[in-house]
Amino acid sequence: MGNVDVRLFEKEIEYYAVTVTVRSVTNDLSSSKWGDTTETTSDTAGIKCIPNVLTEADEYVREGTFKAGDIRFFFKPANKSLITNGNRILYNDSWYEISDVKAGYNVFDTLYVIEAVTKKI
Repeated sequence: MGNVDVRLFEKEIEYYAVTVTVRSVTNDLSSSKWGDTTETTSDTAGIKCIPNVLTEADEYVREGTFKAGDIRFFFKPANKSLITNGNRILYNDSWYEISDVKAGYNVFDTLYVIEAVTKKI
């Protein structure tokens, strides 16, 4: 069995993609004078991905982990460092927090696509 061409998946994402902003979130170890942890953010705009809005029929929703209207996003492997739990995605003027990152779809030790399941915040 030969290797699947990673460019095929990247072309699909490029063709069907929407552009989102990914907000990286870092919780500082320090706290405010009220005891709240502080948060540092930085935004990366122009990230291409394919969104998939979850419906009642989706397994994630049937399991009760997510609800209809939450979104799965599919990203190119080059965005792996941005797509981590707790980071946020701005899509259609709404923010979604990444709750579950699938390690990606690997074929013959090559990462082809990263799936991030998000909840609207």
